[in-house]
Amino acid sequence: LAREIDSSLREILAVGSKDESVVLPKEEVEEIKEIIDGELISKGLKPLETIKGTVLSICKALGLEKDKGLLIEWIVISAQFAKFAHRHGAAKQPRSLEVFKDVWDRYETILFRLVGSYYNFLDKLVDGLLNKETPSAEALGVLPNLVKIEAREYYFFTKLDKIGWLKPLDDAGFFNPAHNPKPLPHPEGGGFLLPSWSVLIYLEKMTVKAKGGEIDLILAILKKIIEHREDDKRTGNARTDYQIYKIICALPTQKISKEHIDFIGETLVPGFSNSLISADIGKNLIPKLIKDKNKEQFLRLIEVVTRFKINEGKSIDKIEPVVEEYWFAELEKNNGQDASNFGEVELTNILINRIKEIKKTDAHSFNNAFIPTIEYHEQNSFPDRYESVLVRFLRTSILQLKAKDTASLIKKMMTDEAGIVKRMAYFIINQRYSEIGELLWITKENPLDFVEGKHEIFELFKSKAKQFNPEQIAQIVKWIESIKFPHLKEKEGEFLARFKKEWYSSLLESKDKAIIENYNLNDKKSPHPIEHEGFLSWHETWAGEVSPLREIDLGKMSGKAISEYLKNFKEKEGFKSPSAGGLAETLKKVVENDPNKFSKEIFEYVDIPFIYRHALIDGFTKAWTDKKQFDWEN
Repeated sequence: LAREIDSSLREILAVGSKDESVVLPKEEVEEIKEIIDGELISKGLKPLETIKGTVLSICKALGLEKDKGLLIEWIVISAQFAKFAHRHGAAKQPRSLEVFKDVWDRYETILFRLVGSYYNFLDKLVDGLLNKETPSAEALGVLPNLVKIEAREYYFFTKLDKIGWLKPLDDAGFFNPAHNPKPLPHPEGGGFLLPSWSVLIYLEKMTVKAKGGEIDLILAILKKIIEHREDDKRTGNARTDYQIYKIICALPTQKISKEHIDFIGETLVPGFSNSLISADIGKNLIPKLIKDKNKEQFLRLIEVVTRFKINEGKSIDKIEPVVEEYWFAELEKNNGQDASNFGEVELTNILINRIKEIKKTDAHSFNNAFIPTIEYHEQNSFPDRYESVLVRFLRTSILQLKAKDTASLIKKMMTDEAGIVKRMAYFIINQRYSEIGELLWITKENPLDFVEGKHEIFELFKSKAKQFNPEQIAQIVKWIESIKFPHLKEKEGEFLARFKKEWYSSLLESKDKAIIENYNLNDKKSPHPIEHEGFLSWHETWAGEVSPLREIDLGKMSGKAISEYLKNFKEKEGFKSPSAGGLAETLKKVVENDPNKFSKEIFEYVDIPFIYRHALIDGFTKAWTDKKQFDWEN
């Protein structure tokens, strides 16, 4: 056992120390040999033929070459192991334990000295290996044990920058996909730990500097890792997935292939940790593919990042994008314009097909409540929603198309079953009316029957009213007058008049006689003002209560008039109807801004309702706090 320990120790310590030159002069080596031989002979052992350079080199590598006593002791003790291992004949008695115990105790001291320096030696050995352009077979043999500690493994592969290690590491199995660490259950529960595969850090660095056959080797390594399955399943470590993704990004652009983009698609799983890849695609990979004109893989990547999953556990919002909504919005914001110019009609078709797929999957998607307008508008309260970003991306894409591509595309979109696609068509006609405006007049349908597209069609009529010729105006009048609501009763005719009045209002700028007459006719039937023309719905938020008077109006009134108004004001029921609370708040602010006016007329407010007296006092208090001057004597 002692011989095995010593032999193994020498073998391990020799790795990395073979290049160390023997620093002891020949005379000193001979002197040491003479001392050792004398002790060996006294113990009945044969003298040494020579002191091996390996022993001297190991001592130097450990920083112990000047400790001649240790060197002598090590050689003398280890030389005795052979005689204890053999009895020199079956008839002879085994050597006593007491005799060997003295040898072993002395060897333990040697081990302590050697191994105590071993851990420092490992660090030195690691740094020594990092300086080598290519590794020796011995170095590769001990490297797995050398980097078994995770921190040392990370240190080694983050520091290693020699391309000459690439093939030897691959041959030695360091890139074997079976080594890709699996996620580990968190010891405290509620999640997973994601171990790092540090050798991929080295592979990423080498991908940047590799050329020719080295790139081919890296592609082969990637292929092995990407295609690896255990029980038909990927390893699914999001951390190593991100490392592999970065290697793909580091490849020469024309070497990025379908398999690489498909791998990225596999990693984008909603509900799992793909944030790093989601965040980076728009920052690095898409710009890289555009810049280096790899259109095939660019379009494939767009198809990947626009994918979605169905969340069966929800009745609404059941569509879940594979790229987190925030990062998808950032991707479109930072790349939408360049991507549209590069992707052309192929990109447009990918986006249209994705939108139609979503609409078919979830009938509630792309509704007017969430996407009230195609254009930028304050009513679009959820601009970073997955569906909103897709619409915005599509809008940018179509607006960059050449006229010849736009006309045929929009003509097809005008008859699409997906309402959002038809809405986009009318929006584009409005934006590029001089090029494709004729499409509005060749439609066989009444556009006004397409209720979902009300806003886009209304804005088209309104912005182009001055450009329409008499025949086109007459056509629109026919469309408006042919609108029918069979379910309406006779007494509900006012609703129909209001509906027509709104449409005619979009064309008033045309100054056409028929338009103005029809508007006035329907205005008489439905005289109430139309709020938020051209919108199917409108939403807004506010805080506090509504006042029947503005501050400026209340401030212009005399004290007596204000008092009478306060005493006679009556609340009415209804949404956003003015209230006493709202009026009191306005009174308080007016008093606060002009306390002297109310101080002079203070007796006018003696018998106003309590809520307003309280507001009056609050206004004076705030004015006093703000150090405003007014007469307290009244």
